[in-house]
Amino acid sequence: MDVCNNVNTINTKEGDNLKITMQIKLQPTKEEMALLNFTMQEYISLVNDILDYAIASDIMPKLTSKTMIAPLPSALKAQCYVDAKSIYNKTLKHKSRLPVLKKPVAIWNNQNYTIGDGYVAFPLFVNNKVTKTKIAAIVPQRVLDIAATHKLGTLRITKE
Repeated sequence: MDVCNNVNTINTKEGDNLKITMQIKLQPTKEEMALLNFTMQEYISLVNDILDYAIASDIMPKLTSKTMIAPLPSALKAQCYVDAKSIYNKTLKHKSRLPVLKKPVAIWNNQNYTIGDGYVAFPLFVNNKVTKTKIAAIVPQRVLDIAATHKLGTLRITKE
């Protein structure tokens, strides 16, 4: 099986200010790769839709994962809202134009994923329901050591 071009970034806080970013290469099957690509595209699409709605109504809407219609786990919907709100507020502060996001990405918070020896598990929308899916990965021992002793931050999946 080929190593795919997805890279996970895990941010963990040490002490008060230090943030460590670690990369893990995923090795998904073809089906898992299709799921990941779909999830990342839906994530970006939902963030852009929320921003479009905010521009049209001239105010950031109050949304919940129940009110957002997208084939994504509720954890990802909530993160989409957080990301869209952050982009909207930064744009207002700097009085600039809202960007249209294009690069495929998906972000899980520290409560929604686990790292193990040879895998990363996180919720994905599979067959119209949310399932925590284990994706094979090359997980360096250093990552396992840090994950075992420190609070994990966000998991960000991007395509190289």
